[in-house]
Amino acid sequence: MTIRVCLSLLSSVPALFAQAQSGTIVGTVTDQAGAVVPGANVTLVNEGTQFTRAAPSNANGQYVASSVPTGAYTITVEQPGFQKLVRSGVRLTAADTLTVDLQLSIGNVQETVQVSETAPLLQSQTATVSSLVTNQQMVEMPLNGRTFTALLKLSPGAYTGSSNNLTNSPYACANRRHP
Repeated sequence: MTIRVCLSLLSSVPALFAQAQSGTIVGTVTDQAGAVVPGANVTLVNEGTQFTRAAPSNANGQYVASSVPTGAYTITVEQPGFQKLVRSGVRLTAADTLTVDLQLSIGNVQETVQVSETAPLLQSQTATVSSLVTNQQMVEMPLNGRTFTALLKLSPGAYTGSSNNLTNSPYACANRRHP
């Protein structure tokens, strides 16, 4: 009976701790003088999957692309009277909100300005704290015991609590010995 209860609790864990599979990219489109550029065509293309999302700038020059799958993106901005801007290497991880401001130069649409850089690590859009632990980190880190709680400690600000709170946890059911 207790094993059945433990298995029932463990099978409900994914629903309780769902992980985000997407993020958000926001920003403002401006010209060289700092004036906003409304109606600019902003296009995001995932470099790995070719997933494409259009996010035109509003009257304030701001664009928002929410629920965007994670990965490396190339952002292209086009507006008549300005040079086409292509920014590549923007890396979006799970639950991130990246701010990528785009500055257009006056010129012919056939001219292209290409920028290759990464977005800043500072996230100023939300107070959410998230961290991504890669497969490489899991393999190379000296984890004591190879438990999920040891992986939690890799994230900044994470606290796993005392060992006593884990003995009363549903996760501990699988490790208990039953007569």
